[in-house]
Amino acid sequence: MLVPFFTGVAALVVVLRATGRPDRLCLPKPDKLLGFERDDATRLQYQRFVGVSCACPVCLGVDATRPTHYLRMSVVTCRLGCFGRTVGEPVGNRLINEDETEKGSMAMKPCTQCGANNQDGAKFCRQCGSPFVPVPTATQSATQPDPSGQMTQNSSSGQSVGQSYIPPVAQSNVPPQAQPQPAQFGPQPASQPQFSQPGQFQPQSEVKPLITPEMKAEARAFGDWFKTFFLRPSEVGGGKPWYALAVIFATTMLSALAATSEISHGGSSILSMIPFVDSYYISEAVDEAAPFVFVVLWIMFSLYLYGILLVLRLMRALMGDPVTFRTLHDDYAHRLAPWLGLFALAAVFALIHVDVLAITLWVLAVVTQSMWMMVLVYEGDSRRPLDSQWVKFLCVLLQIVLSAIVFIILVTVLSAIVGAIIAGAMHNVLY
Repeated sequence: MLVPFFTGVAALVVVLRATGRPDRLCLPKPDKLLGFERDDATRLQYQRFVGVSCACPVCLGVDATRPTHYLRMSVVTCRLGCFGRTVGEPVGNRLINEDETEKGSMAMKPCTQCGANNQDGAKFCRQCGSPFVPVPTATQSATQPDPSGQMTQNSSSGQSVGQSYIPPVAQSNVPPQAQPQPAQFGPQPASQPQFSQPGQFQPQSEVKPLITPEMKAEARAFGDWFKTFFLRPSEVGGGKPWYALAVIFATTMLSALAATSEISHGGSSILSMIPFVDSYYISEAVDEAAPFVFVVLWIMFSLYLYGILLVLRLMRALMGDPVTFRTLHDDYAHRLAPWLGLFALAAVFALIHVDVLAITLWVLAVVTQSMWMMVLVYEGDSRRPLDSQWVKFLCVLLQIVLSAIVFIILVTVLSAIVGAIIAGAMHNVLY
């Protein structure tokens, strides 16, 4: 007995044995692969599109809980049993052999609830547990039409032919003379087959929202901190460590953006004095290299800022100040609001081609930031036997020398990298 559940065109994959006989069968469905595969004894594999006429859900295993679909095809290319089973198909933990395929022709009867095949003498379905009721006569079948609109039952064979699969909730035509059904075997929602309601357990898995309440609270806390950072820089403090990192890298990014824009605009002005053809190619090379130059400048400015912070920590240590680098780092970042604003204005004016004002603001920000580093040395606590004024003055002189060394090293590396980037861009444009 085969209950139609799927029709259409499917891709048939058949693997032949060394003797040329079919060894395995696979029929893919849009959401799963029906059939089976076996890794051993693979000799030849080919694919063919065939029409799938019908199939029957059959349960594997002793516990009758694992549904598997066996297909009967309109174009038969494998040796099929009476119920669509082929040689080599898995049953439980073993494979069907050639002798067992003949057993498919013995009398079987389907379950009216789930459609599973059972032995002719079975009293209960091994799939869903529903009892088998006496089959009504031909007159009773004629007076009670099939709700699915399919073919009526054949009273001579005692089996329904071509009956479509009907959900258990819609099966209500039980004859009055049926035996009383136990409560545990009734068509209750809990006893329905697992494959008949695939979305039954989906509400149990909750989908987490994209923005959680913790993220909202974190964003609100950072917003409050950033507001205080701009309005009262000298009072700001606390916050998480990444607040200081965000402010420092934002400051160096805006500084690098303003510098890159001014370099590009200044280069365009200089190139306007060169003949047209050469100026065109060089301008193309500068435009191609601009994003890479921006990234390199951002990295170099960040390295220079952390370099002078290390020099500042060294000067504080020479003075005997017990302040840690993290405390010094956070205090420095919390008071960067004026320079962050200057670099932001310089970047905006550079992007709109107000070059003179952009360069003025950028140079002013760089000079005052360097002077502020000296002030931070004087804010330290001197605990040396020498007078604190002399200690701080000598530390400032040493700070200037060490900062100049860091600056020269980074400028040398930056010049080499930027030169290589521009040379590569020129090569790409010209060749």
